[in-house]
Amino acid sequence: MQLQLHVVSGLDRGLTLAIQEGDEVIIGRGQGATFTLSDPRVSRKHCTVRFAGGVVALIDGGSNALQ
Repeated sequence: MQLQLHVVSGLDRGLTLAIQEGDEVIIGRGQGATFTLSDPRVSRKHCTVRFAGGVVALIDGGSNALQ
């Protein structure tokens, strides 16, 4: 099974990120990110997405997005 995340706003609008069942990916601007975004409002390690057992978990990477 595959999950697709669609960026709907910002500098990376229109980008689609594909995540496979069993994946754990980091989304951010930093070099260690699995999926790198260019928007300066995105933290270097913005969030982690886990996709296992048909369940998707989104874990905040310490971003300032909600502050």
